[in-house]
Amino acid sequence: MPEKETTNWKIPYPTSTGEVKLGATDMEESAKAIDKILTEHVLIVKKYAGSGTLASGELAVQEKTGETFTLPAVGTANQVIGIFSTVAETKVTAGANIIGDLTAGANIKLNKNQHVVVQSNATNWMIVAGEPQREQTYLGTKVFTKAEAETGEIVSTERPVLVVYTSTTAASATIEVGLEQVATVENKGCLSFFVPPGLRWKSNQACTRTYIKL
Repeated sequence: MPEKETTNWKIPYPTSTGEVKLGATDMEESAKAIDKILTEHVLIVKKYAGSGTLASGELAVQEKTGETFTLPAVGTANQVIGIFSTVAETKVTAGANIIGDLTAGANIKLNKNQHVVVQSNATNWMIVAGEPQREQTYLGTKVFTKAEAETGEIVSTERPVLVVYTSTTAASATIEVGLEQVATVENKGCLSFFVPPGLRWKSNQACTRTYIKL
């Protein structure tokens, strides 16, 4: 057992008051600890032509389209993994959420030349660099009564949404996003606007709305 360890990376070292070992033994303990740190946290390229379960310290390069990478268990914090897709589609799945600007689920996809670097926090995988494929989703069209429009909706807490709005009344209609008025529509007019994640939009008149999640 080492006499003492550094606080953050647990690199062993002898002390002047402890049991000073032979120089070679002390150096071996430190060298192995440093090697483990570098292996798990400095990304090293590893090429794949198929599916695989990744390990901390890999920069996994997928060279066969449609294959799936599986991230390891997230329970150990500060695992770091890079993924690069050289093909049309690379799938990535995990037993925990993969969290980033546009995703908070257990699966992401990468298009050709897309890449991400993920780091574990013992609960989720956090995307700390890069961006996965954006998967736009058409959420359909619905007619709102005046009361429904005045209540409004929070469409998504994770991704921005394009709203196509058509007023169904000749009266002047105002549109709010969050607490801000963003537009006025006259005489059954139509317009489109973006709603950021987590914000509610609403209107003071009956309408027809169509959503596209970006």
